[in-house]
Amino acid sequence: MKLSIGCYLGLLLAAVVLVSGCGGAERIGTVPAKGKILFNGQPLAGASIRFYPEKGPAASGFSNDAGEFVMETNGDNPGVLPGTHQVTIEKIGPPDPKDEYAPRERLIPEKYATIQTSGLTVTVPNEGKTDIVIDLQGNPD
Repeated sequence: MKLSIGCYLGLLLAAVVLVSGCGGAERIGTVPAKGKILFNGQPLAGASIRFYPEKGPAASGFSNDAGEFVMETNGDNPGVLPGTHQVTIEKIGPPDPKDEYAPRERLIPEKYATIQTSGLTVTVPNEGKTDIVIDLQGNPD
């Protein structure tokens, strides 16, 4: 069976696309970032955490039952951009089964939910940081 030059070029292009893949962390220069969130010294499960760098896309994570989190940037790049990040953390209760539009209860102080009020920063060096510990203090709002 003889293939035309167009078929060869098409196969070559397909091979290049398959070999190059999606890129991952190298695509935007992220580095590993993971750690633990505590609330009054106890692991905080089910919290969302966001890192906002000085420039570039924010990263997000979610704490497990042990309060541990792993950050991702743009949902498909493990880690964060190196540098100093403002941090927000939020944990809200489940929706009201009788009124899905009712406001949800905040389970940690509201001040941690915005970069203007959280007062939280994390500096991630060029090699990454895998021992971040954030210990929030206070009473739920």
